[in-house]
Amino acid sequence: VSTGFSYDETTTNPHNDDVSTANDNYLAVESFFVKYPHLKKNPFYITGESYAGVYIPMLATEVFKRNSTINLKDGDRNYQASYDFALGHGLVTTEWYEKKIESCCECKSGPQHECDFNKPVNVSKCESVPLAFVSTPNPYNIYDECFPDLELQYVFNTYSKPHFDKMGLRFPLNGEYKENVNKPKCPKNGHTPYLNQPDVRKALHVREGTQRW
Repeated sequence: VSTGFSYDETTTNPHNDDVSTANDNYLAVESFFVKYPHLKKNPFYITGESYAGVYIPMLATEVFKRNSTINLKDGDRNYQASYDFALGHGLVTTEWYEKKIESCCECKSGPQHECDFNKPVNVSKCESVPLAFVSTPNPYNIYDECFPDLELQYVFNTYSKPHFDKMGLRFPLNGEYKENVNKPKCPKNGHTPYLNQPDVRKALHVREGTQRW
């Protein structure tokens, strides 16, 4: 509730925040194990992306705070998957990826993907590989030709860019904020202003008085 154009018919000011969401998520998980008790002994990992960076630790805190018997386990971020994703979608060149393998991986028998570019044998040699300039203007929609909404650019530059910079992946959004000027197919300032236009809200049958997108 209160996401996008959603609303609560029983109140104009619904109580819905990160704390209440953590509580609801915890109760949902416990309810699942009440229905399937034979699964409760299994290792339980919480995963997600984007704003789940808030939901996950808050849910884990609820599990510990309530002394739950959920078999919560600590996972590890799979940064290597980001490199493989970039290669598989043509965002970086094969030559760059092979250079990373050559500089970051130890040659030994077994699967190649046991190599983790973030845990190299020789750190300085691995970090000597030049940055890869990713071939998409939109990290949220990699096949788009348009820059994302300026608000999303702020979110990316603030929270995601340092992570990708550390990996050696450089997106066109390099600390700057770029509007889609001179691109007829692209919204000038993204989809947020577009969805808040009165004619668009009317076409979508958004209820009068509903909050902005």
